[in-house]
Amino acid sequence: MSDEVVTLRLPTDLLRDAQALATARGVSIGAMVRQFLNDETQVEHKSHTGSAVVIDRLRPVFEAAQDWEDLNAALLERGFHLRAMGTGTAVYRSINGRHLCNTATVGHRYRALVKRFGAPMPGHPHGMKWIRPAQEPFEVVERDRS
Repeated sequence: MSDEVVTLRLPTDLLRDAQALATARGVSIGAMVRQFLNDETQVEHKSHTGSAVVIDRLRPVFEAAQDWEDLNAALLERGFHLRAMGTGTAVYRSINGRHLCNTATVGHRYRALVKRFGAPMPGHPHGMKWIRPAQEPFEVVERDRS
């Protein structure tokens, strides 16, 4: 596939905001626009859970992540970010803040990610309070049947 040079006319304010966003993500405006257009043009069918094509592309990102920081960095490179959603987590598009899917849809429930990373998602309001730690060992006492 060969690349073509495209010139865009953008309002000054939009260009300034886009540059700030791209800088915060550590990418160029061109990379950000390419990722957005790539994601949007490859959507075969959009439902309330988002694009199956994009979700399939995110699975390996979740599988390769070593910790929360690693996962967030990899998602940001692709134009997405995680946010808490109830007692779980969801993936959102960084460019417009729209919900793509819950992490469970990608095959990685919040509970499983917490266990795998050994820590709750930083800033998650529910942390891991709802994940009960193993109880202390208990002693089995035989009941007196007399």
